[in-house]
Amino acid sequence: MLDTVLVARDRWLVEGGMIMPDKASLYVVGIEDAQYKDEKIYFWDDVYGFDMSCIKKIAISEPLVDTVNPEQICTRPHKLLTVDINTVKKEDLSFSYKYKLSAIRNDYLTALVLYFDVGFTQIHKPLWISTGPRAPYTHWRQTVFYLHNQLTMNADETVQGTIECE
Repeated sequence: MLDTVLVARDRWLVEGGMIMPDKASLYVVGIEDAQYKDEKIYFWDDVYGFDMSCIKKIAISEPLVDTVNPEQICTRPHKLLTVDINTVKKEDLSFSYKYKLSAIRNDYLTALVLYFDVGFTQIHKPLWISTGPRAPYTHWRQTVFYLHNQLTMNADETVQGTIECE
């Protein structure tokens, strides 16, 4: 979606004009969501008596856009990047960032959730709006990436990885 904002900015924003929002930050957080994974992914092991487990690979590789229950969050969020919408270029939106997530309790990590916040920082009273699981619902919701294998995490234990976007 941001790339369409950049096209509009480059075509129609006059010199001295303002982009609102002018900042955007991308976050990752871990969740425990074994119930959904059992219902929607492992379902393929036995579909009315037929083994259709070959579909599981496809089902788990597709991101899910949905509303995440904040009680499912099992790690602290990690900010991947912040961009200035006034100056960012489309090619800047292809990236690879390392993340480190710290568990907030003993739990299973079954998925990574990506969400964004946008900031209106050039106005009299700066304002940030979040699409995160702890924020009020927005139509953007969150994007869930299920792990092939869940991880067992103890409180304050960390897991790290890399997120790539092309």
